[in-house]
Amino acid sequence: MIVVCGDALIDFLPVALPEGGSGYIPVCGGSCCNIATAIGRLGGKVGFMGGLSEDFFGAMLVQQFNEAGIDLRYATRLPFDTTLAFVRLGDDEPEYAFYDSGSAARHWTLKGAPSLGTEVDVLHIGSVTLIHPPVSSACESLFENEQGKRVLSIDPNCRPGLAQDPEAYRQRLNRLCGMADIVKLSVTDLGFMQPGVGPHSAAESWLSNRAKIVLVSRGAGGATVYLAGGRVVEVPARPARVVDTVGAGDALIAGFLTHLQQSGDLHRDSIGALTGDRARKALEFAAHVASLACEHRGSDPPWRREIIVAGYDESSQM
Repeated sequence: MIVVCGDALIDFLPVALPEGGSGYIPVCGGSCCNIATAIGRLGGKVGFMGGLSEDFFGAMLVQQFNEAGIDLRYATRLPFDTTLAFVRLGDDEPEYAFYDSGSAARHWTLKGAPSLGTEVDVLHIGSVTLIHPPVSSACESLFENEQGKRVLSIDPNCRPGLAQDPEAYRQRLNRLCGMADIVKLSVTDLGFMQPGVGPHSAAESWLSNRAKIVLVSRGAGGATVYLAGGRVVEVPARPARVVDTVGAGDALIAGFLTHLQQSGDLHRDSIGALTGDRARKALEFAAHVASLACEHRGSDPPWRREIIVAGYDESSQM
């Protein structure tokens, strides 16, 4: 099972009102929520770990998790508010205004949280829960403690504008990526984490340390997987009738992890032996998932049946 540890929040998406003007509608969101939901909808075995509010927004999140078949044994309900994020859509990447200071996600700690069981093969962390304590410290301690026990995956999904101390935040992200077996990040993330360093150089550095896979997303420019031995796999972005790009990067890593899980490659004893061909198949599947996510409004990852209807050939990919 893949356990995704991190943020689950409510996005407020802008909508045009019939009588004129604009408003917002609430939908489930947050990078880690999106990733867990996508894996569940794609038929993967997945659980969520982190703080979920006892308020009605928390109930919305739990309902979405249940509908996607997500295991919640590692989630903790807390008497704090749900994080809210207002979204502004433009020609480039979406912009967010977060309201998080007293949230359940931010107040989650390892105290009272269940220990991960033997059924957990992969721990994935990322996004806004890596910014502020106590949750950022809890995630780092968890990641450090789980080294060598299971596959560790991270998608920093950087939000430097939210950090009170951007340099401490940058250092934390680089420490965490140095512990990970799978590092997924965008070129924008890399520009914040390691200014002036290109994707190839950054990937080589992580691969020479602990990482087995480095996945770099370039939006409309596609995605690249770097493997040990200088192996590089590139896949173009798939054509899509883009509604918005909210959650596209989350869908990409979710599709990649799901394919590796279902092909038997997502284990401590096998991930280091991943071939370029198998990495390509996983990345092609991930590109399908991300393209369909762009055709949905907001963070609404596709179900597996949508992937098949859209022309994905499962028989050729395993």
